[in-house]
Amino acid sequence: MIEDIESEIDRSPDRDPIYGAINESYGAPQDSVHATNDVAEKTGLPDTRAESAVARTQPITPNDITRRQIRLPKVAKKFFPSRRCDVQVELKGELFRARYNPRIGPHKQWSATLVFKANIARVVRADEVLAVGRGPGGIASLT
Repeated sequence: MIEDIESEIDRSPDRDPIYGAINESYGAPQDSVHATNDVAEKTGLPDTRAESAVARTQPITPNDITRRQIRLPKVAKKFFPSRRCDVQVELKGELFRARYNPRIGPHKQWSATLVFKANIARVVRADEVLAVGRGPGGIASLT
């Protein structure tokens, strides 16, 4: 008899009487995008979960624009190779070729640099900070 009752109870989150009641009291499950927005709205603090998916560049200086370079802090290096090389980068929707240098010294790390082959002055401006992520096809993207 007990076995019959247990077999009739579906233990999925939607059907289990105890788990289902808990879910109903907290509201329906949300996807992560809405959940992160709720955290930011409720607390007034930036949501660090959203920021872990991307990194930020160093603020672009007039000197950076003159040198055709963008500086990347340590956390942004994960989107690039671990050695010096030429890379293709999507910069605000346009593809550019650049020389990447991780700038890893014997005793400390400096900001990595992307030195672009073409002039970037028409695409970026001074004091701008770009989001660094992975674009389509695995290409590093700066937006």
